[in-house]
Amino acid sequence: MVAEHIFGLMFAVAKRAAFLTRQVKNGQWPRMDNVMLQGKTLGVVDTGNVGAEMIRLCRGVGMKVVAWTYHPTAERGKDLGVEYVDLDTLLKTADVVSVHVRLTEDSRHLIGKRELGLMKPGSILLNGAS
Repeated sequence: MVAEHIFGLMFAVAKRAAFLTRQVKNGQWPRMDNVMLQGKTLGVVDTGNVGAEMIRLCRGVGMKVVAWTYHPTAERGKDLGVEYVDLDTLLKTADVVSVHVRLTEDSRHLIGKRELGLMKPGSILLNGAS
């Protein structure tokens, strides 16, 4: 399942799994300097099947969720339990941004230099787009 994979990658990045594994293998025990995800805000870019499942998984670990999609409806937002916001607001407020749009002419370059510049320092960007 794609959402579970992206969910796992989020934890791997937040907990600095590769770095810490390498340090321990080298006989070091570094101070735990990682991101606690509980209480953080997830921004989901597109709320199709994968984005919706990512929302469900992240709510399960206590994350707040905001979302953006091309054609938001109040009914879909209510079904998912999310507030739809504009993309700039999502990028400015999310601690983790999870992208799940299908590559089309409309989505090409959706996240570029300007959008990356809007993100919080230290935020995590996950690309689960297809």
